[in-house]
Amino acid sequence: MSAKHLVGHNGVRYSPKNDCVEYYHIWLGKHEIIKSNGAYTESFFPCAMALNALTPSQRSALAKTLSGNYVLARPHLRGKRLRDLLALCSQQTKPLIN
Repeated sequence: MSAKHLVGHNGVRYSPKNDCVEYYHIWLGKHEIIKSNGAYTESFFPCAMALNALTPSQRSALAKTLSGNYVLARPHLRGKRLRDLLALCSQQTKPLIN
């Protein structure tokens, strides 16, 4: 699920920042969940939005390393499954994230 769906649940809030954010994407050959500075994040996943953010030369270089079927490291919840999980999360008294 996208992090934006967790906002408003116990322990999760939106924190607006005026600072510029700089992203570093790590290409591991397959999508992985990794720990970055103590927080779980994900390696680069070549979806349409991510590929559109690359320059043509970056896309060309990446295309040479992609191998056919590229899948998410974990299931991406949507629809009823996402709503059911969020309903369960809203019943929790402990923060979702410490």
